[in-house]
Amino acid sequence: MSGSERGFFDSRRAAAYLGLSPHTLDGYRVSEDGPGFRRFGNRVRNHWLDLDFWVAGRRAATTAETDRLASARKRATALVPLRVPPSRIFTPV
Repeated sequence: MSGSERGFFDSRRAAAYLGLSPHTLDGYRVSEDGPGFRRFGNRVRNHWLDLDFWVAGRRAATTAETDRLASARKRATALVPLRVPPSRIFTPV
């Protein structure tokens, strides 16, 4: 059973599904503004449900609303605490 039969796409197929270039989708992932994804070893995979959920969250009725949604997403990601594993936290000796 291939990945797409289970609902997972590689970056190239996920970008095609969204009508984006793979480079644009990678940019969204790096800026943390893209759809949810999963990492299997060194491979990034997107599930079609995550892609559809991301698209639904970007729906806007007007251009002004698009700008407002983008600002809200930036504020929301700024409030997410940084997840640092306990082993990476500096503790003075």
